[in-house]
Amino acid sequence: MQQAAPVEETTPRSERAWVNAANMRGRLPRRVGALAGLVGSVAIIAVITAVIVATGNGLFTAPRVIASVVFGANVSGVLPVIVGTIIHLFTGTALGFIFAAIMPPIYRTMWMVAGLIYGMLAFAVSTMVVLPLITQMATNTADNVFVLLIAHMVYGFILGIAGSTYGLWWKLPKSVSRED
Repeated sequence: MQQAAPVEETTPRSERAWVNAANMRGRLPRRVGALAGLVGSVAIIAVITAVIVATGNGLFTAPRVIASVVFGANVSGVLPVIVGTIIHLFTGTALGFIFAAIMPPIYRTMWMVAGLIYGMLAFAVSTMVVLPLITQMATNTADNVFVLLIAHMVYGFILGIAGSTYGLWWKLPKSVSRED
């Protein structure tokens, strides 16, 4: 009876390169974490705005709620929308930076899990601590909480993608289908 050859010998080099790259441990540079946090913040804005518009509320409700930290209850006009958006983008960028700073080197396959957990942690802190402290305008109904959870999971997903793919594409072969 003939023994099966090890995977390394029967698998083309290009496929092995993909597997080896996917199994690498790595860190996410802080600047990349900050950029992923910014992109994740934009994604949160997109999710929340889509839900707000779909439910018939004003387009700029979310940034005005955020801006109420600075302006109090008087959040009419364009300036609170700009300030609320800047606060949100800055916070998301800072949280992405922190995510990259605190994460140890982990396998690429685990970055998505880490990002989703971090997104849910950001959701919990923002929903249960920050929003009740800073504003009376945000009502924590079950629907609002669910939408915020989904939005923050999208944020964490984007952080996970950044962690799992950073540096991967320039280490992979040009073509997987090409036999060596």
